[in-house]
Amino acid sequence: MIATAELLTEQDTNKFIPVVRNVTGHKKLPVFLGSRLYIDLSDANNSEDERIELLKEIHKAREGKPPIGINPFAEPVDTKKEALVDEEHKTVKPSLNVDSTVFFDERFSSAFPGVRGVKWFTTQIDIKMRLGKLLEEPLDFNNTSPIWWWRGGNLHIHSFKSTDDGLFLMDWDEYKITKIAAVNEGNYYQRFVYVETDKMEPTGLYQNIEDRIAYWIEQHGYCSEEYGLYKGETKVTRAEYDDNAALIDGELVKLGGDVELRVRYLTSYNFVIAAHGSPINNNSFDRKLEELLNAMLRDGESIDVLSREVLKLPKSNR
Repeated sequence: MIATAELLTEQDTNKFIPVVRNVTGHKKLPVFLGSRLYIDLSDANNSEDERIELLKEIHKAREGKPPIGINPFAEPVDTKKEALVDEEHKTVKPSLNVDSTVFFDERFSSAFPGVRGVKWFTTQIDIKMRLGKLLEEPLDFNNTSPIWWWRGGNLHIHSFKSTDDGLFLMDWDEYKITKIAAVNEGNYYQRFVYVETDKMEPTGLYQNIEDRIAYWIEQHGYCSEEYGLYKGETKVTRAEYDDNAALIDGELVKLGGDVELRVRYLTSYNFVIAAHGSPINNNSFDRKLEELLNAMLRDGESIDVLSREVLKLPKSNR
């Protein structure tokens, strides 16, 4: 076969690798090799480097191209927008361009269509469906978190889901929800949802739990315990969660990012869900709200009392 420049140009490097030896002139290659790259072993002083280059060619181990630099003609990057990337899901959070009360009103209407006044939902199918719609993603926006819950803690809601064991997980709180009430007795911004939960079994991580439950009921009207859940199955104490290490099956284990905080309620519990801009979001109402919620748990107080108190509150400017 006659090797022409055109033929060799089209061949894979591993098949034809020109190697030059004992050529001292400026022109190293014959004409038929064209402008093909070659390995020059003519100079004994540089032969080691050239042999390394030959091996790289044979094994296709040449260094790749460096990354392309910044395009000077491209639009400038919005660093603020870049900072809004959710590290867990690697997505940019959307913006919310309406008031939280309008957003909650739309969610409420989708979850409880046709409800006027107060309506209770007590089946697990209804509870899962209604709260799942009310608290579906997105709940976090780059400029606000529009849906909150109130019960002394007064926190925005980041996530909500049902678990395989029939519980509900709202952020880090575990709930055994028994009933919910959709309350729509005033203007759109006064809507809220009442949630009531049943007691759960203690984790078994702590001692003197009965005394602790009695004390907390007397002081707060309910009792909860905090713990860590390692790899979705192993419970560790809150102190071990904080230390990010625990003794598991006789071994000291670094928990790393495989542990999640959990809060479990050992007594009946209740709270309300509403827009961040709801009249309920009123510091002067916090104590009254807690008293009303405790009365509903302790004495079976009607939700109508709570609803009337909410209707008395001034419209929020949050």
